[in-house]
Amino acid sequence: MPWQLIVISQCKVFLVVKNREISSQIQKLRFLLSKEDIVKSADLDLQAHWAKYLCILTSGLIENSIKITCLEYCSHRAHPQVLSYCTTQLNQIQNPKTQKLVDIVRMFNKSWSVELEVYSNEAGRKDAIDSIMNNRHQIAHGKDVGLTIHRVKDYLDKSIEVIDFIENKFNP
Repeated sequence: MPWQLIVISQCKVFLVVKNREISSQIQKLRFLLSKEDIVKSADLDLQAHWAKYLCILTSGLIENSIKITCLEYCSHRAHPQVLSYCTTQLNQIQNPKTQKLVDIVRMFNKSWSVELEVYSNEAGRKDAIDSIMNNRHQIAHGKDVGLTIHRVKDYLDKSIEVIDFIENKFNP
């Protein structure tokens, strides 16, 4: 089964990726997004800071997921010396926007990268990932960003769709 669906009582449906480490990061983000005392707080500054925090965690999820997925793929197929090289190269990835994800996937399989490019350009997925990375950069450099918790949640959902798509190419 390439992916699983989990149906939550409030009619929310979430994709669940296969890798435990990635899945754990997603669960942590979903838990933090459900903190109603913050999400529904009248304190707009608190909400703004929470949105920034969630944005940074989401950027880390995207970065970690491409590394983990590619390294897991290599660990099952590559000679230990080749795996060592792949590990070194993949650990240099930082804050990948959508085009960087496509380029990384292209290094493994050109047709997968073409499919990823098409998929990410649909339903605002590319915009979501690129916005997360752009906002992370602005936050890291002390700039104000106009993020809301709701917007970060939407970006997270679209990012998870891309993470799941990539994972299913590398681990069908």
